[in-house]
Parts: sequence; C-alpha cells; structure tokens
Amino acid sequence: MKKFVIHTPNGINPSQKLQTKQAVEEFISMFPEYRNSFKIEFRDDANVTGKEIDQAQYDALPDDEQKRKFIKSPRGTWLVPHQSMEWYILSSQNSSGGVDVGEMAKLHVERTSQANQDEISVCIVNGDVSPFCYGYTGGGITTFPDGRQVEHSAVILSAKNCGNDPEFFKTIVIHELGHVFNATHSGRAHTIQQNGPHCTNSLCIMGASNYQQLRDERLRRKANGHPPFCDECIESMREYMSHMPELVREVHVERFHGSLPILPHNNDNWKNDYRTFYQNVAQRDGDTYVESPDSANYLARIKRADGSTLEIEANNEYNVALGATNTSDGTDIPSLKDMRDLVKLAQSKNSGMDFAADNDPEFNARLLIACLEARPAPLKMRNQPEVTPEFLAQLKPETKRLLQATLNPQQPQRSQNTR
Repeated sequence: MKKFVIHTPNGINPSQKLQTKQAVEEFISMFPEYRNSFKIEFRDDANVTGKEIDQAQYDALPDDEQKRKFIKSPRGTWLVPHQSMEWYILSSQNSSGGVDVGEMAKLHVERTSQANQDEISVCIVNGDVSPFCYGYTGGGITTFPDGRQVEHSAVILSAKNCGNDPEFFKTIVIHELGHVFNATHSGRAHTIQQNGPHCTNSLCIMGASNYQQLRDERLRRKANGHPPFCDECIESMREYMSHMPELVREVHVERFHGSLPILPHNNDNWKNDYRTFYQNVAQRDGDTYVESPDSANYLARIKRADGSTLEIEANNEYNVALGATNTSDGTDIPSLKDMRDLVKLAQSKNSGMDFAADNDPEFNARLLIACLEARPAPLKMRNQPEVTPEFLAQLKPETKRLLQATLNPQQPQRSQNTR
C-alpha cells in the first residue's frame, strides 16, 4: 500500500484540501490496475496531538542533536520535530521569511525514510515560497541494511501562488505527481531540462511552462475523454510503478452489463492486447470473433457452434467485464474455460485478480477456481469470496464440487470438460 498524505497547516482554505484530494484521485484513476494499492489520508495541524511541548518539558530534554531540531513557536512553545506543518514551515524558512521548498521537501523525505513509511507527502503551504513556484517535488532513495531500496517523495504546493482557481490548483497537483512517478525521467526521449525534466509535448500536462495553458488543455482533454498526460509520460509512469514493491497490479473483473463507464485514453491502442488475445481464443476453439469497432470501450463477442456467446467489455487495460448468452446451463455466466482464459490474460500482464464486490456467487466461484488452478502458482487475488457453507449453498452442484476439489487436492480432481 502506498499512501498519499496531505499535510496542511492551520489557516489553510478547506476547499484547497478537497481540491488536492480530488486531484490525487484524478491521477490515481489513470492507473486502475493499482486502484487497491493507493490510499489518501489527511494530516492537519489542527488535529495533530503531541506536536509541541512547553518550556519546562523542553528544558528537561537531553542536550543532543534531536533537541536542537526543536523550533520555538510564536506562542512560546517548542515544536516537536516532524510532527506538524508549522514545524516544517519554520524549519524551512530562509532569511527573507519565505519557505525554502527544497528544504521542506528534504525534511519530509528525511522523516518518511527514517520511519520506513511508504508515504508520498503532499504539503500545502499558505505563505511565500522560495524560489517562486506553484509546486515543487523533491525525493531521495533510502537503502536499508537488508539491501532494500525505497524511494521517498514530497510535493510542496503553494496555495498563495496558485491563487483561487480550483482547476489551476488541481493541474499543478497532477503535474507534480507526474514528477513523483517519473513521467519525464532523463532516460526517455522527448524531454527537456527546464527547472527539472519536462515533456516536450506542448499538449501534455508535463510541459515546462505556461501552466495556465496546461490547465486549459487538461480541461479540454478531460471533456473529450482524454487523459492530461501524453502516452510517453503514461508509459513512463506505468513502467516506474511496475517496479514499486508497495504496488500490486490487478485486473478488475465484473459481470457483463454492457455499460462500463468510458475512461480517458489518448487513442484506441490499449485495445490491442484484448483484441489479439480473444481473436486467438476464438481461432483456437474454431469459434467466430466479432468486435464492435464504433464502441469507445473494447466490446466484442465470441460466437460458438452451440449457439452460445461470450460477451466481453473493457474500458482500459485492466478493467474487464464478462458475460454469456444461450449457455447450456441457462445462466448468463461465463464458463470455467472462459475464466481460465481470463486468468491467462492476467498472467500475460503479470497481474493479480480483483473481484468486483457485486458479482454473482456462481460467477465468483468459477473465477476463484481458475485463479486457484493457475500455474506455476495460484494467481494473487483481492476481494475474492470467502468459501463458507452459505456461499457453497448458492453454487451449482458441479461448480461446488470443482471448487471443493481445488481447495482440497485429496478430493477427486476436476472434470476435464473445457466448455
């Protein structure tokens, strides 16, 4: 699990806290395969306990390096290191009274690395910052004694410089998160060094300047169903995320209703994996593959000789719905063979499986069997059903038998029927 922790000092506009959360959610929505690996929390100075001590408590502290990190507040109390945004702000002030954004980011990274926390700090500052900027991202890599390396990042946002335009503020947040997740790393093409690495695509939110134009372009692209990042930046971030041990990539599966929401894409290239996979499935079984080319989502069906069909819909690379018609068992639930094929697709993406909460028990049971059968090891799963007597009672007899046999290999093995 990777946490975004939004840090705010006293006096911050509550609407900007909400805007920050909305911007983080908009960013996460572009990577649905990691939807269960991210969490958003608030850490407000107004709600933090133990952030300051009085003079007597301070005097009683050992005279060491830790004591020298305490900062005296305007109230005469002593601020405990790393416990409040007020401490970060006062610890990062330069000679002119503005907050040194680089120093503040360094202090946040110092805290998360020392505490071994998988946290991305997103800090809202309501005063002057130096150098002048709308947002700043800093980070560092911590190497632990066991050899693990964890990258820690902190985003500093200037509420004052961003002004009162909510969409401008959100644009800055999303832009800085692009830096956190390595969208414009120096090893890729079409980047430019201009106050840090940026994208040369003038329509991409990772551009280097004219942030008002980037705000307008982000909203235009959003209205047209396109993400604010170019494909190169998205691919760079996906590659970066794939190496983060805190994140677990999953294919989300639900029952087909023909009504998945349309999600932002720059083009239809994302459909190619589904198209190639299910065309091969149809060819393997001697069935007919039919796709709806005018659909914004990937929408296809496989027509079989027995008159049944497999219905497939996806709205991104990792979110798919399956259904069936005219099945021999009289349900609209895909067969166990279809679930096994879906598991193979997830394995090809090096992904686990996420079960939708409202799936039919029979649907989930068949999917569960396929995940447990996967080789060389069972597929990693999330939100899979708990196999209780009540759950088993809702299944068809053959599905119940196969599930029990899969859970208990000493029982007779599953049927070899592939339909």
